[in-house]
Amino acid sequence: IQRITHHYLYLIEIALTNIEIKIAAVHLQSEEEKEIYRIFNDTSTSYPAEKTIHRIFREQAERTPYHIAAIYNDIHLSFGELNQKSDQMAQQLYSIGITPGKIVPLIGEPSIEILVGILGILKSGAAFLPIDPGFPVHRIKYMLEDPNVNILVTDSKNFRFLQLEKERTEMFKKIKIINCQLLMAKEIPPGSCLANTPVSATSLA
Repeated sequence: IQRITHHYLYLIEIALTNIEIKIAAVHLQSEEEKEIYRIFNDTSTSYPAEKTIHRIFREQAERTPYHIAAIYNDIHLSFGELNQKSDQMAQQLYSIGITPGKIVPLIGEPSIEILVGILGILKSGAAFLPIDPGFPVHRIKYMLEDPNVNILVTDSKNFRFLQLEKERTEMFKKIKIINCQLLMAKEIPPGSCLANTPVSATSLA
């Protein structure tokens, strides 16, 4: 309230001292406020360009395997668990033909399942193509028409719908649909699912 009052009084002062000024030319932020915004928005940081995002994540998982990496509703995953689950996803993708440089569509809503999918796709060396499940069906079909698309990753919520589309749509029949939740439900012995795919910082599309 104090801030609004301050801005209101400032506008009155400007209007009384300069009747020709346009409202668009009036800046309500004080120099102090501008400095605060500048500091908060200065998010630039050094980034090791020779490393991939998932490599940086793996290094963090090795340093703090038991620290919580992600929380969604009542689901908690530690860095170690998320690393292992995404390793398994990458290994499965690689075993069915996904190689560095390919594009893998990803359909789902924000969740830990989708986080596992994103990391798994990146670890396989592929790039993910995010598709909003809220898009009209014809729009989703259009985005999947690429003849090079033969794998699709999704969450449990959209898996059944996509399976039904696969049964009644010719285009979908060539696509293998991977359910992230089924993958996450599997018990993974520590260190047994490391994805040894030949991925570098230049592999991703």
